[in-house]
Amino acid sequence: MSKSKTKSVLLKFLLHLHPPRIPESSTKFSYTFGLGGLAIFSFLLTTITGIVLLFQYSPTPESAHASMEQIATVIPYGWYIRNLHFWSAQVLVITAVLHMLRIVLTGGYLRGRSFNFQIGLILLVLLFITDFTGFPLRRDAESHWALVVGTNLIKTIPVIGAGLYEFIVGGAEITGTTLLRFYGWHIFGLPFIATILVVYHIYRIRKDGGISRKKGNSRPASITREQLVKKEVLFMLAALVGLILLSVFWTPHLGLSVESSPQLTEVQAPWIFLGIQFLLRYLPPVIAGIVIPIAILIFWAAMPYLDKKDDLQGIWSPEPRKRFWLTFVLTLAFIGGTMLAEVVV
Repeated sequence: MSKSKTKSVLLKFLLHLHPPRIPESSTKFSYTFGLGGLAIFSFLLTTITGIVLLFQYSPTPESAHASMEQIATVIPYGWYIRNLHFWSAQVLVITAVLHMLRIVLTGGYLRGRSFNFQIGLILLVLLFITDFTGFPLRRDAESHWALVVGTNLIKTIPVIGAGLYEFIVGGAEITGTTLLRFYGWHIFGLPFIATILVVYHIYRIRKDGGISRKKGNSRPASITREQLVKKEVLFMLAALVGLILLSVFWTPHLGLSVESSPQLTEVQAPWIFLGIQFLLRYLPPVIAGIVIPIAILIFWAAMPYLDKKDDLQGIWSPEPRKRFWLTFVLTLAFIGGTMLAEVVV
């Protein structure tokens, strides 16, 4: 395929993600902050850099950490690809959470959009699990003991805990097989499922009538999809510049291999799980690590069915929607608790 034809196909693909005309109010940056598009862009960048790293990483207990060191210090531009993979994954988590919060606070799940909201929630859970399965691949002492603590939480689940633990780690205890299983899920199983759901999520946005907006004028001011795509491309370029700068100046931590430092060290979970780690200091594991996260998920999933204020869709000041402001405050409290745990640990 010629270069011009390839460009034309890509442009047509981008254009068909949107209807021919889009209400102007739905495309304002102050309404969406571009969070959904930024999450998709971060997902693509994380996937591409992950595929590049795939050819240099060795998923065995004996060589995993050494291959990570080799990527970071020996292979040309290896450090840069690893940094870009790490930072795009962090941005993906942050923007996905904020995107869900924006949907909640503007009633974006109302008027036939509740099913797609559930798809988004599943994607968020998959994202957290993917992040968790990627952490042990470093094979340093810190990530190893975080894996031990994290998987031991599974054992605390009543009735099914022991069997589920063996299914996930590949036996009665963590071995080299566990690393291979996590590697398989991290680079293939979870991204495969997530890619299908992301495509369907985008398709449903258009099918459900586009981005949410206020009730009222049946023929609101609108812009063309070409104008919207132009805005999206400029925003993606700005995001790419930011990620490149982050990757150049900040390198993610890589500690000593677990073989070099086999004693139990001070365990620090990935930052997105620091809130749970903080709770584990004061509550029984089954409450802190299982019951509370599942209760929060159930609460989020139930929101479209609890909220009946259809006329508040597309409005950023949902004064009567008090339980959703409660969600906002709880989310901020969780982020604050996570930052506190980062300082205290």
